[in-house]
Amino acid sequence: MVADQLEKGSVEVLTTLAGELHKTRENWAWLTDQMLAKRYGRDSVVIALGGGVVGDLAGFVAATYMRGIPVVQVPTTLVAMVDASIGGKTGVDTSAGKTWWAFSILLLLCLPILKSLPHFHLGKCVRVLQRLSSMA
Repeated sequence: MVADQLEKGSVEVLTTLAGELHKTRENWAWLTDQMLAKRYGRDSVVIALGGGVVGDLAGFVAATYMRGIPVVQVPTTLVAMVDASIGGKTGVDTSAGKTWWAFSILLLLCLPILKSLPHFHLGKCVRVLQRLSSMA
């Protein structure tokens, strides 16, 4: 686990379920309530380790916690590496639409992670890259 590699006491892990279904106000509230209960201050940093949903949710949590704290994106899927972790479009889904917020202070890409992903992720990424290139 990544937290085991960091200095003891300097990192706490908060987890959420993956998938678009879980990118909700309720999960945002649960995560921010956990941070408040643990007395995280404005000197805290959120590290989003996961796919696009994790990055979106963590980015929105960081952007709205105590009027904003830094977020570091560490995407673990190819789509998150080329789309979800960049461009400042973090947020949660609501019945009225998506919310959008804040930019990451750092984006870390660990390319060896890609070797562990199922092949269908590559096709998904190609479609995202095509969409992004058509906007340029």
